[in-house]
Amino acid sequence: MPLENTTDAAIDQATSALLSQIAQLCALANVHPDKAIQVFQAAYSNASQVTTKNQNSSLAAFLAASILTEWHQNDFFCQPDGTPKALSIKNGEFSELCRSVSIDADSTTMLDLLQISGAAKVSEGSAIAIRRELILGDFHPAAVARAINLSAEFISTLYRNLGASKTNPKLFERTVVNTKMMPEHVPALLAFLATHGQSFLEDVDSWMSVRESPIEHGAVGVGMYLFVRE
Repeated sequence: MPLENTTDAAIDQATSALLSQIAQLCALANVHPDKAIQVFQAAYSNASQVTTKNQNSSLAAFLAASILTEWHQNDFFCQPDGTPKALSIKNGEFSELCRSVSIDADSTTMLDLLQISGAAKVSEGSAIAIRRELILGDFHPAAVARAINLSAEFISTLYRNLGASKTNPKLFERTVVNTKMMPEHVPALLAFLATHGQSFLEDVDSWMSVRESPIEHGAVGVGMYLFVRE
């Protein structure tokens, strides 16, 4: 199941969810439907001139990230000191890791994604974990699907919090903004977040993992991001 041969149904579903959330905010702001369509068409037209169009995508990025987490947290796939084991590809050890997360996780596709992101490498016939986080870029189809999903999820939190009530309490959402920080300090801030932000998210990931059930109940997540507004 190579990534380029996967269905694009996932990205269509993610896009529909994102546009639905945006439409709800527009309706809340009393934006006329014709005006919303006009703005979207203009923005899409401008973006399509400078953006690479992706034909295929899937939930592969989510599965690969889940596999990476399992590799670092499941004692079966870790050494006594807690570091991830080197998993034989030929003997099926890496495939076993993939199957432990999902029967839909094709080991070849997953290993390709982990290598592309720099999270793993192959040496002497074994898959070796290099880092815990999965970072895809350069308009990779899986990265685009992930960006769309995250956008919809973040907007859904904002929309829910606008109409929060006692029976539907607010979800956690906080932002730190500084309008006086010099641009040359952004690289240092990135380095700070790479260490402390990553550590915090790993703690949250571990906290949620020990509270998992054998069956799925939808998605619950915590995100962190840096923005620079010109």
